Amino acid sequence: MIKLGVEDIEGGYRGGRFGEATRTPAPVARNVDVHVSATWPVSATASSQYGLSSWQAPQACGRPKVWPRSGDVPGAWAPRKKTSPVEWLEVRFDPGPPTEVIRVFETCGPGAVYAVTVDSGGGFEVVWLGPPNTKLGSTAQLLDVRLPKPQPVHEVRVYIDNTFSKWSEIDSIARLSSGAPVALDTKRTHPSTEREPAGARRYTPRQIEGIDSLVDSRGVWPISARASSEYNAGSWSAAQMVGRPKVWPRGGDRRGAWAPKMRRSADEWVEATFPRETPPTRAIRIFETCAPGSTVEVRIGTEAGLERVWQGAREEHGSREARVLEVDLPSLRRVDRVWCRIDNTGPRWSEIDSIALLTPPRRTMHDGVPRGSAYRSGADRTLRERLMRGFDGKPLGRGSRYTFFEMMSHDWRARWRGTWPASARASSSYGGYWGAGHATGSPGLYPVSGDLPGAWAPREREKGVDWLELAFDALEPVRTIRVFETYGAGATFAVTVIHGRGESLVWQDAPAPVSGAQVLEIELPRPQRIEGVCVYVDNAIPGWPQIDTVGLLEG
Repeated sequence: MIKLGVEDIEGGYRGGRFGEATRTPAPVARNVDVHVSATWPVSATASSQYGLSSWQAPQACGRPKVWPRSGDVPGAWAPRKKTSPVEWLEVRFDPGPPTEVIRVFETCGPGAVYAVTVDSGGGFEVVWLGPPNTKLGSTAQLLDVRLPKPQPVHEVRVYIDNTFSKWSEIDSIARLSSGAPVALDTKRTHPSTEREPAGARRYTPRQIEGIDSLVDSRGVWPISARASSEYNAGSWSAAQMVGRPKVWPRGGDRRGAWAPKMRRSADEWVEATFPRETPPTRAIRIFETCAPGSTVEVRIGTEAGLERVWQGAREEHGSREARVLEVDLPSLRRVDRVWCRIDNTGPRWSEIDSIALLTPPRRTMHDGVPRGSAYRSGADRTLRERLMRGFDGKPLGRGSRYTFFEMMSHDWRARWRGTWPASARASSSYGGYWGAGHATGSPGLYPVSGDLPGAWAPREREKGVDWLELAFDALEPVRTIRVFETYGAGATFAVTVIHGRGESLVWQDAPAPVSGAQVLEIELPRPQRIEGVCVYVDNAIPGWPQIDTVGLLEG
């Protein structure tokens, strides 16, 4: 491969060709399941981005939102300006199996991509270079770049020639793994060895999205599947479990998930196979979309054979809401298949949408500061689950709330002083002018208060707990965090910091609703380098909590 040279790539296309790539228009690609063997980005940055919400770089995280549609549609990344010489989009992935193909979803201005680079741990390298193509029309395109050989890929950066007459927009970027399905004995189920049972929990869509907003994209997905029986060879066959979920987060008897041949048929089983050389797995997610609670046993296939990692009783859930069963493994294991026993004795069809393997989040070093995926496991996830239940009555840390006039006396430069967020995501967003992206940068509303566009607001008012997570590019140690609340002030009850070791709670106290805007100032016990801040708001109190931004002050 050619070593990446800034002067050769970032200055625009200067001629030449390198690598192997094909473009496929959406009407042709409709006949192909573009999600098979694909893994999706967990974070994204860009040279620039349009607006504060619908076309930001984080829109490229997870599975495509616009594809196979074409045009200037919210949900894809777009650069700040319609025409500028060169722009780039960079996405990061959790660990996965060796990558064979990089797939770029061009949904507006297709043909603008002229270079694709990948980082396998030793810096970016060019894997494809070619002239921009202005003759592809307006139809969305898949750009498939084949790597010279299968290799681990941690990050992908795509360069576009932004001199086209149309906006150049990218919906998402996928890694396509190598590895054929493992040969299976289809005549019998497999013996298993007994191991210490793993922990398991079931989540509703709202609960799991509060923990991991990329739940239906994160992980390694099946490349083949089989079952004890199937309702038909089409819409409810075992093959429906291949790739990412198609029904989730919807629940009920829907096409796109596996269903057994008969209802009330006692025990059934499903088995999903994953790419070879998948990194060690820390957890398994099983997407139950009809009759959730039917999965009663989970086994994993390793070099030692099938091992039982969890067993439980059938659960009956009164609603038709889907569930995801997450099984934590006792230790990291290399998994090539997952076998599930289904108790099909209930009144409704037992249906499984898909199964995912979760690998440990990757952390890279950037100028000495660890940087990792937004989803964390173990103690971090337990902390987030606890905070999603609200304030537990145990105050922690040093925090002060200031009205506008009090802050003017305390620090009249509060609106301008500090380091501001570079990107943001949330458990939910009202959308439009109240999306999470509006919480980036310096204050846009403060000290003005009220239900005004330009601040983040959760999707619904007076309902449960929501969180806003912000990422920073700052590298200096931080001593103070400031949360600018412009509506429903006082709803913030907890603040955590995200660093190389995970997520830590630095402040919590009972919500204290007030009228008008206010600043919550939190003093850390000692200066520390942090990557992000997560703010938890009690959205059950009257009003509609809204946050303008969060600032960091160096220690």
